[in-house]
Amino acid sequence: MSTAPDAVDEGLFAATGRQLRWLGTLGRRLLRLTPGPVLAAIAAFMGAQLLLLAAFLLPLKVILLVAADGVPWYFAAFVSAEDKDRFVLLLAGGAIASYGAYQLCNALIGRWLRRGARRMIDHTGKLHVFDNQDELALQGYRRFVQVAGSAALIVLGVLAGGYLNPLAFGVLIALVVVQYFGLGMVFAGRGALARRLCASVAANPAVGTGVLSSLNFLLVFAALLGQFLNNARLSPVVAIVTIILTRQLLQRGVSGIQDIIYLARNRQRLMTLFFPRVQHVPGPARAHGAAFVRSLSPAFRDGWLGEALVQVTDGQLSAPRIHSRWRDSGMPGLAYFDVDAANGRWFVKYYDRRHAVRAAHEVELFAAHPQGVPAAPKWVGDVFVDGGRLLVFEGVPEQPWEPESWRIAVFERILELWSLPPDPELVQRYQRSHPLLVDRLGTLGFASLDIAAEGTEERTVLERFHGMWPVLSAHVHSLPVVIHNPAATVPGHWVEGSGGAAACLSWQRWSIDTVGCEPLLLRLSRDALSRLVARAPVGASSQAEVTVAELRLVARLTLLEQALRRNNLRQGLDLVSRVLADWDAATPVGVAAQS
Repeated sequence: MSTAPDAVDEGLFAATGRQLRWLGTLGRRLLRLTPGPVLAAIAAFMGAQLLLLAAFLLPLKVILLVAADGVPWYFAAFVSAEDKDRFVLLLAGGAIASYGAYQLCNALIGRWLRRGARRMIDHTGKLHVFDNQDELALQGYRRFVQVAGSAALIVLGVLAGGYLNPLAFGVLIALVVVQYFGLGMVFAGRGALARRLCASVAANPAVGTGVLSSLNFLLVFAALLGQFLNNARLSPVVAIVTIILTRQLLQRGVSGIQDIIYLARNRQRLMTLFFPRVQHVPGPARAHGAAFVRSLSPAFRDGWLGEALVQVTDGQLSAPRIHSRWRDSGMPGLAYFDVDAANGRWFVKYYDRRHAVRAAHEVELFAAHPQGVPAAPKWVGDVFVDGGRLLVFEGVPEQPWEPESWRIAVFERILELWSLPPDPELVQRYQRSHPLLVDRLGTLGFASLDIAAEGTEERTVLERFHGMWPVLSAHVHSLPVVIHNPAATVPGHWVEGSGGAAACLSWQRWSIDTVGCEPLLLRLSRDALSRLVARAPVGASSQAEVTVAELRLVARLTLLEQALRRNNLRQGLDLVSRVLADWDAATPVGVAAQS
């Protein structure tokens, strides 16, 4: 199984193979580093499930014995009338003991899981990665144990069921195989109905697997009933055991699928925790799909935007000849456009299907107050477009202006922290799990900026930036690394280790990165920044000195990373131009670039 979106996008069969390979990789890693805890936890899990079943069935047998006159025929082979009371007590004691043993197994499982998860994190030698990394590691370890235990129980159950009642369990296996291949064919379909069905199943896989489990149980029960009616020699005990075993196998299967989906959805973060060479790249929210990006490009969007405006304005905009400009929204899946038409200007907000609730809320709000507030665009209406929703306003909002407010004292405090080189071991452990600025930008890529590029000049700037990026990134990568911690601007939030090295800080909002990763740098003039750096020189204690131009260059790259993650593409284009200007003006950076 796979996460639902993966199964829809790449097909059920390919997604299943990929997730099974991922489980195999994870399993080999756990068995190699923590063989004792993982094997003990799997065995205890299997035992706990059998004990839970016994704790459920034994009280039923007690009730049947107590309520019956004499000894029921299915107990007569090993219980006499004289031993009935003693057997009732034995069954009751067995039920209590089974439940107690079940709780003991759960306690042991929790202990082994915590030990194994902690050993996995310690073995990678990584520093703090996530705020909830211990809980995530424990849950990932637990889910793998449950998948392995459930798979083993299903295999044993199918073998036992095939021995007891080959026909019923043959029907069960055939149903599962037919449903799997049937779903695979449906997921591979390209029709609108198939895609909608896949999307509805993918949105809540627990409901889909639950429905299939119930359907399979009913069909197996029908086959068992027909078999029992047509074969008087079939033992009722075998029929009862078949029903119980079928239900347990289906429940284990559903639970195992849910565990696999959890492991698939947290694959990247679990690999960061359990594999030493895998770094954590937080990345933006789920990116636009290729079709969505293509539809928003200047070559396509003016056409469908014009048609939608004609529909929303009820003919007020008669000719769909428009010119649209991208406006940064700060959120993936939400696009803003300023639209110029022959009879006015319009502001358009496009929400994709992931923001349907937000779009509906805004529609209700604007419909109730169509005039809005002074100096704001006037609400016109909305229309559904290709699964998304388009909100149209008359007029264009004014560009917000924020005054530059900063305090020299804050930056002086930052410079004090920069003057302390981080402990080398701290830097090494940090970089095992966290990429630096240049690596993060390389992972993000700059292809999305092409969406917002307008005109030959902006495209030329982008082409030049792509060509200069290897040289620029290599230079930035050679700059010293320092500790960044906004909390350090408040006295008492950071401490010095041995030899004056910064060894331990508050875990909130700190990082180790290239010197200059402070957007506050851009709020200071070059003269003020030069005076501050001269008083508290960056690069003390064996770190190479850096120039004011390099500090501002890295600060702009930090803002560029933020713009890309927030989908602010116009801001990103502006920053690209400023980065190139800083690169050309810097000394000796510009000289190195020209050479």
